[in-house]
Amino acid sequence: MSSQSFPKEPIAIIGTSCRFPGGANTPSKLWDLLIAKRDVQSSIPPERFNVNAFYSSNGDKNGCTDVKKAYLLSEDIRLFDASFFKINPREAEAMDPQQRLLLEAVYEATETAGLPIEDLKGSDTAVYVGCMTGDYHEMLMRDPQDMPKYMATGTARSILSNRISYLFDWKGPSMTIDTACSSSLVAVYDAVTALRNGVSRIACAGGVNLILGPEMMISESKLHMLSPTGRSRMWDASADGYARGEGVAAIMMKTLSQALTDGDHIEGIIREIGVNSDGRK
Repeated sequence: MSSQSFPKEPIAIIGTSCRFPGGANTPSKLWDLLIAKRDVQSSIPPERFNVNAFYSSNGDKNGCTDVKKAYLLSEDIRLFDASFFKINPREAEAMDPQQRLLLEAVYEATETAGLPIEDLKGSDTAVYVGCMTGDYHEMLMRDPQDMPKYMATGTARSILSNRISYLFDWKGPSMTIDTACSSSLVAVYDAVTALRNGVSRIACAGGVNLILGPEMMISESKLHMLSPTGRSRMWDASADGYARGEGVAAIMMKTLSQALTDGDHIEGIIREIGVNSDGRK
């Protein structure tokens, strides 16, 4: 009999944090946003990039995108308390804002889980991060003469997960996963697998995406992947592409038996999870 036939240990979600468009900067606010069915789409502001300079109704036009709108965080993504994380200002300046937001989200997730940071130091806590974009790296590469000293570590996607493990002194597996749109869910899958296999007692899964430059918009417009209206209409006859959006989220997990033993507050349970990516889907 295949091992797939046997029931597997449920996984307890014991801590969560998020920041999504529409001011949904907590899981409860995200729930309220979904219940209200509000559309929080917005025009891409000039602080990100001058979208009008790259816009054309013809997405095939070289150097252009046929999209002007997306789902963007309303907060100032430049703000970051580097001293809180004991990061020097020069290094913080070279850090991808995705790294900064993810650090804050993971810290908040450990707080909501009631896990003291000091108690987790040296533990086998695992970190799996899903991410498919690196706009900040592309921005800095536009002017190699002005490249920051810490750009290599500040913009490498591998460091999205590694910096979390390093700063919190977690010794479990630490990796960043890029499977395109499924990256964050695959990160959750790997975290669940690590817990079930006894690799780690606690696992953190996270995901982050920011839209900082036009490059991804242009490349995906050329392939007609993006909806010119900036809206996703899944399974609808009027679907004409997907809408890009921003956000960051982190969840802390244990096996259900471990969470019950430790008396953790359980926010939800993952009973099963799977991945069917085959290069086509």
